Amino acid sequence: MTMVGCCENDHVLDWASSDFHRNKNGSRIFSINLSLASAIVLSGNRFVKISTCLRFMDVASIQKTTFDNYKRHFICPAVKKFYAKKQKTLLMKFKSNDLVLSGDGRCDFPGKSAKFCTYSMMETTHNQILHFENMDKCEIGLQSPNIEREGMVHCLNFLISGGIKITEVVTDSSTSVAKTLATDYPAIHHSRDMWHKAKKLKKTLSENM
Repeated sequence: MTMVGCCENDHVLDWASSDFHRNKNGSRIFSINLSLASAIVLSGNRFVKISTCLRFMDVASIQKTTFDNYKRHFICPAVKKFYAKKQKTLLMKFKSNDLVLSGDGRCDFPGKSAKFCTYSMMETTHNQILHFENMDKCEIGLQSPNIEREGMVHCLNFLISGGIKITEVVTDSSTSVAKTLATDYPAIHHSRDMWHKAKKLKKTLSENM
């Protein structure tokens, strides 16, 4: 909330209920509005849900266009900068070690219906995520079965180009992943994850009983 007052001696008081910063064109960005937008993004909520809740409580809030503007110009760049800084520190910690990494992808839909996939690679001794890639099947010729393999390739190339020494990679039993590792990364030993093997064995036994 803002108020502008003027006394009989022409003294002007410009008051606001929140601190603010001025952007390049001189308009004010109120801290409380930016904090609300940041809280929505960082808590994993959707703007529509929070906005509806505030409207039922009769609490004034920012508009969707303002939220999108703050997210695009302030929140996402700040998150990316912070993440890059933390990742750089983490990679420096492991740069002199021979690492065993485990990798797996999580898709929005199983099988050939997948459109998006997040592939992550974790250092197995300290359980630290070193890198992840968000893949879109539009980037790989609309071939959903290849989306996990391409995510792994992107992760490996990023880490190797950053000076990380990878001696072993543990994945599920994907044939395309195994072929790629054997062909393109012969110096890296490929192991299969026992959790996936045990899960498949349990399913097979239950079907045959």
